[in-house]
Amino acid sequence: MRCDCTGVPHTCPKIDEIISLVDELHSCACDFEYSEDARKFLDQINAGLEEVRAANLHLREFGNEKAKEVYELENELEGKQREINSLTHEIGVLNSTIGDLEDELVNIKYE
Repeated sequence: MRCDCTGVPHTCPKIDEIISLVDELHSCACDFEYSEDARKFLDQINAGLEEVRAANLHLREFGNEKAKEVYELENELEGKQREINSLTHEIGVLNSTIGDLEDELVNIKYE
């Protein structure tokens, strides 16, 4: 079973959209002579969004690695289950053979 990440949207386009809005606001701030503090605040928002982008990238990579590990472990588990089934069948065959041999011994004993 492969990881279905379709329900996990990529956040970079949304972050780009917000940064674009902040940049627009920054331009307005310059046009209307907003305080230097306001401009610094907008720069901090952009920097924070870039940090969110980086964190999201690491989180997505981590999630993809874990999904790959789960996929590999599920495949390994399926292989072990097939092996168990095969060995269980073999045990059944061997038990049947033992039963047949015990019957033969009983017959030889009473001959």
